[in-house]
Order: sequence, then structure tokens, then C-alpha cells
Amino acid sequence: NTDYGGEMAFNLLRLYIFINRRLADSLQGDERGLPDALRILRHVQETWHKAVGIARQERGES
Repeated sequence: NTDYGGEMAFNLLRLYIFINRRLADSLQGDERGLPDALRILRHVQETWHKAVGIARQERGES
């Protein structure tokens, strides 16, 4: 929700659109499309895991 999340939500939306395009490129024969999308998604997953860990620490959770 870009109304609530502001610039960060907008940037994530742009990133997910890019990933979607790379997946579509892969379906059209671009051999780098899928590996590119997976590399980015792994990085996004790692970043979300770190963000959740930081939020839990700030709230005193384990």
C-alpha cells in the first residue's frame, strides 16, 4: 500500500514489477531472467528476515 508505506512501499512495488518482468523475460527465452529474479528475491527475503529480527529486538521479543 503506497499510501500507507510511502516511499519504501513505492520502491518495493517497483522492485516487484522488475522481478515480474524478469520472470516474463525468462518465459520468452531470456536465459538470465529466472536467475536474476531468484537472486533478487533471495536478497529481498534476507532483508525481510533481518527487518523482522530488528523489530523483535526493539520490542524485546526473542
